[in-house]
Amino acid sequence: MTALLTAGTLLAMAGCKKAQEPTAYPAPPPEVQARISEQRSEMAASGFFYLELRLSDHAIHLCHSGVSLKRYPYQKLEIGNPRVWLFQRHTAKPWLHAVWTDATLAPERDIKRIQIIPGDERTRPTPEIAGVIPPTLEEIIPVPPVYRINFKEGLTVEVQLEGPIPYAVKEISPLQERLQDLKEIFGFTPAAHTQLRASMKAADGAALYRSFPDLPELLVVE
Repeated sequence: MTALLTAGTLLAMAGCKKAQEPTAYPAPPPEVQARISEQRSEMAASGFFYLELRLSDHAIHLCHSGVSLKRYPYQKLEIGNPRVWLFQRHTAKPWLHAVWTDATLAPERDIKRIQIIPGDERTRPTPEIAGVIPPTLEEIIPVPPVYRINFKEGLTVEVQLEGPIPYAVKEISPLQERLQDLKEIFGFTPAAHTQLRASMKAADGAALYRSFPDLPELLVVE
């Protein structure tokens, strides 16, 4: 094999084993149930926002202090193992009944900020015209049709939005998607060992993207 490979060759090697829908899982044994309860209690007491992927509910939940604050249902969930250099990635850590940490979004969120300059007459309110109307979250955070939630230990949740995205849309070119694969190959971003692909209605997937907390943990349960 030559020492230099073209970008096209590298991209061809960054494929993914065909995804399959998870089958029904039996109830976890008592020791696993006890571990899940302990992990839930620790996450609830952390004082941070966290996520729960509840397979039986077909939804991702945004939680804080042991309470589900928002439910983001998915229409379909598939699981696959990405391939790099023609080899399938593996991890000893099971994806189910596990806690995954330090999640990041790809692509990252772009926030369209409004700058108010003191003394600028264009932003001064009058009885007839409001100075600056604060934009909504939907207006300042554009959402891509497909995005990934990458966890440090090697789990990736790819969210695919079905239908028109409400309000601001972030356009992603095929080249940008392939650049993400290259970043994984060369170690610039965590390489996924297990990939879950969730199909969501556009409104639900967009809401999850816009309200995504900083570096949350994810608990995967039935």
